[in-house]
Formats: sequence, C-alpha cells, structure tokens
Amino acid sequence: GVQLADSTLNWRFDYEYKDACGPAEVTINWDTDDVNTLPHDCHMTVNFIGRRPPLLIFCAIAAVAVNWTCAIFIFILTCEAIIMRRSYMLQGTDILSMCFTALFALPTIRSLLPGAPAYGAIIDLVGILPCTLIVALCAVCVSVAKLNKRYRNQKSE
Repeated sequence: GVQLADSTLNWRFDYEYKDACGPAEVTINWDTDDVNTLPHDCHMTVNFIGRRPPLLIFCAIAAVAVNWTCAIFIFILTCEAIIMRRSYMLQGTDILSMCFTALFALPTIRSLLPGAPAYGAIIDLVGILPCTLIVALCAVCVSVAKLNKRYRNQKSE
C-alpha cells in the first residue's frame, strides 16, 4: 500500500497504465511469469500523476497576493515619508515598527500554507523573496531617515 504522510496529505494522486504485451486476450502475471521469456517489446508503463486540490492552489495565490499588497503599501508609505519629506511620519516609531513587523510576518504567511513545499519553490521566487527584499529595503531607508533626523535635531540644539 501507499502511506501518505506529512505534506503528501494535500496531494491528489491518480495513475494510468499501459500494458504493451501483445493482444488484449493475453494476460501476464507480472509477479510469477518469467520476464526473460516475454517478447522484447513487452513492457508495462505506469504513470503517476500528482495534483494539488483547488483549495490549496487558491490559498497559495491568496498568500502571494497578501504579501505583494503589504509590500506595495509599505513601499508607498516609505516613499511618502522619505521622498515627499513628510517628517511627521518619521516622528514616532509607527512606520519603523510596521516595517520590521512586516519583515518577519510576511515569510510566516508562507509557512502557514497547508502542505507548504520546501523553500526554493516558485512561490518563493514570485511572492516571498521579492516582497521580503522590498520590505527590508524600506526598513533600512526608514531607519536611516530616522537616524538622520535625530542627528540633525541634536546638531541644531
């Protein structure tokens, strides 16, 4: 039998086979017949097909969409605070804490997926890695801007 464990529980398996051993009325017992006496072109082909259920595919796409939405909004807020020089946004720790929280929260969304594959899958290259890099760059930019603002305030006093 087949034992499904760990992440294989979230797969649906199907199989198809083709027995190319001559006429359909000839039956061969693959367990007891001597394989050396069979014709050279006699073989059996078994193809196993594994598919993920539609709900799991939807969850993966939703996780990527959530990651990209969060990364884009954090990028827009960072650009507004730094490029448009909205200094009131840099006064508290709100934007900095949001950047660092998202930096650790976005990869966690991926690990919560049912039957999440090992790291290195397409979902990482499309959704997780670029979003994490964008948020990390935003966190660095906000940190530098806050330190620069603090330095200017101390210098002017």
